[in-house]
Amino acid sequence: MDVPAPLTRFRSSINAAIADTLTGRSGPLFDMMRHHLGWQDGALLQGGKYLRPTLLLTTTEACGGDWKAALPAAVALELLHNFSLIHDDIQDESPLRRNRETVWKQWGASQAINAGDGLHALSQITLLRMADDGAPERRVLLAGRMLDEACLALCEGQYADIAFQDRVSVTIADYEEMIGNKTAAAFRCALELGCLLADGCAAKRSRLGEAGFKMGLAFQIRDDALDLWGGPGIGKETARDIADGKKSLPVVYGLSRAESADAKRLHHLYRQGIGADDVDEVVGLLESLGAPEYCARRADEHWLAGRRMIEESGLPAPAITALTEIGDYLVRRDV
Repeated sequence: MDVPAPLTRFRSSINAAIADTLTGRSGPLFDMMRHHLGWQDGALLQGGKYLRPTLLLTTTEACGGDWKAALPAAVALELLHNFSLIHDDIQDESPLRRNRETVWKQWGASQAINAGDGLHALSQITLLRMADDGAPERRVLLAGRMLDEACLALCEGQYADIAFQDRVSVTIADYEEMIGNKTAAAFRCALELGCLLADGCAAKRSRLGEAGFKMGLAFQIRDDALDLWGGPGIGKETARDIADGKKSLPVVYGLSRAESADAKRLHHLYRQGIGADDVDEVVGLLESLGAPEYCARRADEHWLAGRRMIEESGLPAPAITALTEIGDYLVRRDV
């Protein structure tokens, strides 16, 4: 599925703004950050999707604000997201991200923690610079609180994600609460921040934030499916979640189908502990239990609810089109 134009529209501006945050900062710590962000020898090789900053800038413009003035907040959100990815790679011992070695794999876990923490600090510094550019200080402080609340939710979600690895019994409600914190809270923050920076009212911020939250749930469910059935194009090891014992939605759904022989076999494998030789069998069992179809349905349900909120938000028609095109892509993407 082709990437929609609204998702690439701000890419060069975000790249330039991220590069600016690292201008004049030299040394191994910042080299690790640049590596993670996809930069090498002063050139961008392959950055991330920039979903969160793009949603923020799109929403700012949609609500009548100046997207260029919101760039620091967009970059702050992207840097915060990447701080979490560096730590996530350490916790999961993931060797690859975006088809490159992860920071911990190349420099070791201890130094990768420093790089992640440094990105968190840069996120805060970047956001606070908005006050120097003339943004109302109260609005900047509120934006900072919103970022920190999203970060705290992310940490809660990451805790639950790790804790679930030692549990066979994880309900779909447990799973959705976990991804609501780990992933969807940042999507909510993106749309709420975009509206805030356009001086949108609290009611509109809340409504758009809830739409972003639903979009984030759908995005993560699709991501779970791609981990198993996305192929090499996703830029990291496929079926890594299975090997790590993660309770992604395909697994949680499969384990919930306790009445069938395949589900009982799945329970047996998870009770004894998943080994490298079990991964293919687990994926096959999940397919036979209908996990791919269930994940697609559940992602669609969340996104359709979010889409409806955007369509009924009162935003200008071009803005509604831009946001819904992004959401449509996220639940049907192949990478």
